[in-house]
Order: sequence, then structure tokens, then C-alpha cells
Amino acid sequence: TEGNITFSQNTASDTGSDVYLADNSVMNVTGSNTVSFQSGEGSIAGAGAINKTGEGTFELVNSDISNSYTGTYTQEAGTLLLDGSTMSNNFDIKDGNLVLHNGSKLFLSENGKIANGTITVGDSVSRAAGDASVLTLKKGGQIASVVDLILQRNNEVIIETGADAIYGGQGGDLWAGKVTLK
Repeated sequence: TEGNITFSQNTASDTGSDVYLADNSVMNVTGSNTVSFQSGEGSIAGAGAINKTGEGTFELVNSDISNSYTGTYTQEAGTLLLDGSTMSNNFDIKDGNLVLHNGSKLFLSENGKIANGTITVGDSVSRAAGDASVLTLKKGGQIASVVDLILQRNNEVIIETGADAIYGGQGGDLWAGKVTLK
């Protein structure tokens, strides 16, 4: 049987995390439904791997795992949705969608790669200053030239010195297949 899974507000463990991924552990997210973490800071912790396959959605709602989770997130299909959340880990998005809504922050650093798919930064709702969704491409971060980037009004994409494209290696320039500003 299929259905959505939601993790929210765990207080049973010492870490307070909904899921703790120890070194060398793997969480496989498959199927066509949604796996959602809605716990605030540290909803996912540890250094294990998250492998996302299937057309479903892996969702972080009002979660900040930038300090608690140091593992690698790999996506082969489906959607990573950050809704009011912050993530700054090792990414390898081979295909699918990346969506940042409601003031979400994603920091794509030297081990971060987005090879194919669509990135949507922001939603159609106007936000106050400081509430924008932000995708930051840091030194060594890579976005392929075939990736479509949709930047909604009043949201940001920050490209730092040394950021690069996977294909073409334009030495610090972002070459996106299609950039849509809304």
C-alpha cells in the first residue's frame, strides 16, 4: 500500500531529531507519495545518506537541518521541496525538481551538484524583505547548463566567486538552460 509519511516534533530521543542517520546508514525514499519532515531545527540529523528515487516528494517544512545533518542527499527523480526550511549539505540532484518556498534557504557548496531538472526559487506570494527564498551557489557549487531556473519575484539567487556550471565550465558564470524571472 502507498501513502504519505510525516515526521513531526519528536521529543523521544536525546537528539530531538525525527530521524538520526548514523555514519554509513542510508535512508531510501522511493515511490510516488510525500515523505515530510515538519519538526523545526534538527528534524534530520547525522552523517548518513538520503537517496531519493521515484516521482514522489521529499519535503522539509519549517525545518533547519543545516547544522544537524552532514550526510549526502542524492536525488534521481521527483521533487525536493523546502518550505520555510534551510539546508546546506552535500547535494547530488541528478534529475527532478528543487523547489524553495516561504523563505527557504539552500546553500550549494563544493560538493553540491544539480545536473538536470528544474529549480524554482520562491512562490507567487509577495514576501517582506528578509523573507525571500534564497539559493546560494557557493565556490565549487555546480549547476548544469541544462537546468531550468525559475526565479519568482522578490526572491534571490546568489552566485559567489568560483561557482561554476557542470557542462561548459564557464569559470564563475552560471549558464542555465532557461532562466525565467517572474
